[in-house]
Amino acid sequence: MYDILKTYEKDVKHKIVLIHHHFHKLKSEAKSTFGSIWSGVEKQTMKLKGKRRLFNVFKEFKVDIVLHGHVHETREYFRKDVRFLNAGATIKYNKESMKINYLNIAKGKIEVDIQLIDFPDKLKQEPERSYKKEHLKLVNVALLT
Repeated sequence: MYDILKTYEKDVKHKIVLIHHHFHKLKSEAKSTFGSIWSGVEKQTMKLKGKRRLFNVFKEFKVDIVLHGHVHETREYFRKDVRFLNAGATIKYNKESMKINYLNIAKGKIEVDIQLIDFPDKLKQEPERSYKKEHLKLVNVALLT
């Protein structure tokens, strides 16, 4: 990434970086035992190494925005003067609508527009009855390992 930014630094108007991992601090907002366990696993095993070096590269090359996934909620945020936008999930928590991120690049600026889109009735899903049973199985497996 450093070499690409260095090579094309003067040839581009906007620098947009795509990366899988998030950069915001995860807060444990778990409402269940499984959620608490998963949050702990996430913090320890999926931690991005070299985050400080990436921040330095983003700042050095004045990256306009970093687009990422990994966390399943749509969110725009700033950390250390770097702008981030998370893609979110398509139907997590809400099987009737989804959020879509639009980037509008015009007049030297990047504007973010996050919109909620309703699914047509024929695409709306009924909640699965076995969901809670599967959830409990995962909690039991996590507790045993």
